Amino acid sequence: MKIFFSFFLFSALFVSCSSTSLIQHQDIRFPKNQLLKIEKIIINATTYHVQNMQETPYISFEDEKFYGFGGCNRFFGFYKFDGEILEIDNETLGSTKMLCKDSMEFEDMFLTHFKGKFRLSEHHDFFLLENDTLKIFLQ
Repeated sequence: MKIFFSFFLFSALFVSCSSTSLIQHQDIRFPKNQLLKIEKIIINATTYHVQNMQETPYISFEDEKFYGFGGCNRFFGFYKFDGEILEIDNETLGSTKMLCKDSMEFEDMFLTHFKGKFRLSEHHDFFLLENDTLKIFLQ
């Protein structure tokens, strides 16, 4: 009987611990396979809005690839996602190179800083990707 009780107690403890770690990873819903509008970016406390652009910038994450539109040019690359950390592969980040007069400042600032690791958090009506210098508000 002691063996059965010990086994039962160990099993309950094991299941409860493993369930907690699963819940922690399920708290953040990764926005995969959908177009997310880039609402604004903040770089070192300076805010860049997407107003006055002919087309709204966006990004989409698929399996291990991402692609998007920065206001003038298209960009693309590979990423990894582990829990709440999104890592952009700096070696594969690329973009087209057209010249536009209304959106170049926003796009240049975005693509210059869209590198490395970002924390992903989900808020009521938007997702936030952020690291030490860049915050990206996605909807």
